[in-house]
Amino acid sequence: MWWLWLACSFKVPDYLMDPYTVPHAECSQPDHIRAVGFDKEDSLMAQKNARRRLAESISSSLQSVQTSTTSVDQVGDQELSSSHYDAVSTVTTVFPYNHLIHEVEPVHRAIDGYRALACVQTSEIENAIVLKHQVAVQKMGILFDSMIAAEDVRSFSGTLLKYRQEMKALNSDLMLIQTLTEGTSLWAKDVALQQQTLEELSIAWRQRVPVFVTSNLGGSDVSSRLSALLQESQVRVESGSCTDSGYDVLLWSQQTTQKGPMGGHVANVSVMMRVTECGDANELMTVEIAKAQGYHSIKAQLANEAALDKVRLQDLPAVFETLLPL
Repeated sequence: MWWLWLACSFKVPDYLMDPYTVPHAECSQPDHIRAVGFDKEDSLMAQKNARRRLAESISSSLQSVQTSTTSVDQVGDQELSSSHYDAVSTVTTVFPYNHLIHEVEPVHRAIDGYRALACVQTSEIENAIVLKHQVAVQKMGILFDSMIAAEDVRSFSGTLLKYRQEMKALNSDLMLIQTLTEGTSLWAKDVALQQQTLEELSIAWRQRVPVFVTSNLGGSDVSSRLSALLQESQVRVESGSCTDSGYDVLLWSQQTTQKGPMGGHVANVSVMMRVTECGDANELMTVEIAKAQGYHSIKAQLANEAALDKVRLQDLPAVFETLLPL
């Protein structure tokens, strides 16, 4: 009867067959995420694979690991499992909370190799994230209150840039905890509510503060392109000269012309933008927003015109982020 004892000793436990339907006692909480790892020859590698599969499932925004890749198919007394564990995953795992993963001991040895179970609680991940970003969230709260009380658009916009800089460190963890908790995390809800409120305020500011665009560029389409980019960002664009509030934006060109290496004329054109506040003669900024080069074999003026025709404004100039909450 020794063969019966041997077969029983190698039988794969149910929690390794399907860790979600039959959870192990150490991984039995409702918010536990579980994964099984396998290796034909090495128990330590089986544990490593379990941790990797768990991290991959989280990084892939999945709530569970596919049982077809972590369980054993059993027909009668025969195990058919080797094909399920040979494939090497190509998922790049970026999971900064590996230290929270729990490995269930001992690693199980079956006829075809070793199996290990790993798990982690969503609540533990959330607690770690909240602690990690505690200082940043406090700073964001102060900046948020400052924006709520802001009385001018430049103050609001400058503070919003600082807020977003703090927010950069939170983005990946915020998305992670929203996914793992299916949107029930109170911490994530509070941060998301702040962002929603700021977006609504930003839209209101962009509609309240008009931008008046004028141009000395002749037939160039840079002025119309700038207006279109502003409107795509829900900025109120007006024509003519501003009076009481808003920004006065003037576009013009600067050209330099020189002889080409093979003769003719080469022109370099820079499109400049000057911004002043309406009702205030003080200049806020003058910046180059686009440039191009043109050529003509005979006339320098035609080279300048060719360069101006080539000017293309692809994106909204970044300096507008300091003027408006984009």
